[in-house]
Amino acid sequence: MKKRERGVAIIIAVVAVAIIFTLGGYLLNSTVAEKMITESIGAASRAYYVAEGGVNEALWRIQENEDGDWDDHFLINGHSSTFEGDVKGSSYFVTVNNIAPGYVEISSVGETPFLDKIARREIKATVFRAIGSPVYDAGIFTGSQHPSENIDIDSAKITVTGGNLRGGNVLAFKKSTSEVTGEIISEQVQELQGSQINAKGICSGSVCIRGECEECPPSEANPPKVNFDEGEYSFLSRAVKLEEDNKCNIICEMKIGANYESCMGGDYVNHKEKCVLSSSDFNDILNSAGEEGRVSLENEITYVDGNISVEKGVWLEIEGILVVSGDVVFGRRQDKNSHIRVTEPGPGKASGILAKGGIDFNSASLSEETLIQGVVYAYDVLNIIDSSYKITIEGAMLGRKVNVKNAEVDIILDSEKILRGLGYIIDVDGEEYYFEEIEVSPVIQINHWEEVY
Repeated sequence: MKKRERGVAIIIAVVAVAIIFTLGGYLLNSTVAEKMITESIGAASRAYYVAEGGVNEALWRIQENEDGDWDDHFLINGHSSTFEGDVKGSSYFVTVNNIAPGYVEISSVGETPFLDKIARREIKATVFRAIGSPVYDAGIFTGSQHPSENIDIDSAKITVTGGNLRGGNVLAFKKSTSEVTGEIISEQVQELQGSQINAKGICSGSVCIRGECEECPPSEANPPKVNFDEGEYSFLSRAVKLEEDNKCNIICEMKIGANYESCMGGDYVNHKEKCVLSSSDFNDILNSAGEEGRVSLENEITYVDGNISVEKGVWLEIEGILVVSGDVVFGRRQDKNSHIRVTEPGPGKASGILAKGGIDFNSASLSEETLIQGVVYAYDVLNIIDSSYKITIEGAMLGRKVNVKNAEVDIILDSEKILRGLGYIIDVDGEEYYFEEIEVSPVIQINHWEEVY
């Protein structure tokens, strides 16, 4: 081989070896990088679940009131505590802070080591529980002082007879009219866009901005506790007792042409003598009634476990109190109008609608003026939106947040109906029990859950 050819061969060999080394290095780096990415993703996932476990442990401690001082996080302004734990090589650090009466923020940081690094994930959750007792003088009440929990009245007409209209944070009127025989009280009262408000007095924060204010600033008031399902005097236990004593009756009627006939089929028959229903049971009864059918709950207490939605033009008559462990929705947009009516089952008996979640009266929920005798209580948000017909409530309307838009609501305050409807006065076999305070495990509601990187 000539010298020139040998030189070319050497150059080619060197280039080939360089290419091979370059490719090898790239593949090696790619493999290492891929492993690091895989390890990082796995560690980040473990850190997230560890942090989530920390939040759940905090919720458990609050629910069980472990060591007897977890209630203080809801009751004492600025109260704070921390705890930490380990899970199979990962760890979490949890901080629980009071941010407003009835509100705590939980921050949980999870850490998982991988290679020579540490993956961190933080989860934040805001938790609410009711901590108060009933306020007897308010026809509409929120009481929560959290910045996001307000009363918004927009393009609506509100009348409160015999009592006050009371909010905890912002009470805003927009293009609305309001007639209140008592006072309007809130941390901040806003009159916007030509609203017309008439009241005995208006207390905004610590200033009586109009009329006569008996107490300004007012004493602290928080959303009242309700015993939904704990102990012998809970609504659930009382409903179970009614069912055991054969005092439950649900009537279901189908619309056939212009007439109504009793519902047929096993779905309704299996549930017609119940006071305690699952959401599936309740839906079975509504489905048996069909479009524009009628369902009458002739129970002193009807307890439904889960969410319920009354749609398709069904007429729902509640002769007593309907207690729901989830959300209540009356009507859907573009749906046939339904009808809701609530009446007392007898003198001294509880009546109304209670929900552990929210209550929505939507645009298609009402086919005529609606009467609700008793208390309407939503542990979460209470909405009355786009109602063409007036809603009259003989009792009170309570929610952690209240929205009334394009609707007319007439509240006639009845303090006794509030106390009986919330379970502070109970009739048991003709004997009345009075409770100044209800001691129950907190109903925990998570308002906000976020992952922080």
